[in-house]
Amino acid sequence: MRAGEVVRGWIWQPQHEAAYVAERGAGAYRNGERLAMADGVDTAPYRTARRQWVGRHLAGLGTLELSWACCGVDYPHLVAGDARALVYNHSKPWDHVPGSLLVAEAGGWIGTIRGGAFDPQQLGGGLVSAPDRATYDAVVGALAA
Repeated sequence: MRAGEVVRGWIWQPQHEAAYVAERGAGAYRNGERLAMADGVDTAPYRTARRQWVGRHLAGLGTLELSWACCGVDYPHLVAGDARALVYNHSKPWDHVPGSLLVAEAGGWIGTIRGGAFDPQQLGGGLVSAPDRATYDAVVGALAA
């Protein structure tokens, strides 16, 4: 981070030999190949790492299913189209900073569950990450209902 802004992030998945790297303004990559948010994920489930929220109905969208329960795994799955959105109850920067930049540089959207911008310097509140702003807004609206 520089001056409160995320400028670089890395996720290393040794079991998959996958290195995810993102740099503000330069894109997101997996093992050197450029990433973009997957198209056509309308049938992918909405996911959460919070077990108490599994099964929670999102009005007009669907039901939350369990994510992979690890931010370093969840965010790459979102980019790949394996989730329609990710919903978290915490925003601890050590969990979300690398994935937030990966998603943003791949063309996705991340913000708070109340509709605000993700501030990596804050520890409170939940997050929603989605492949686009419209999906993010729909999930935030459904959570508020």
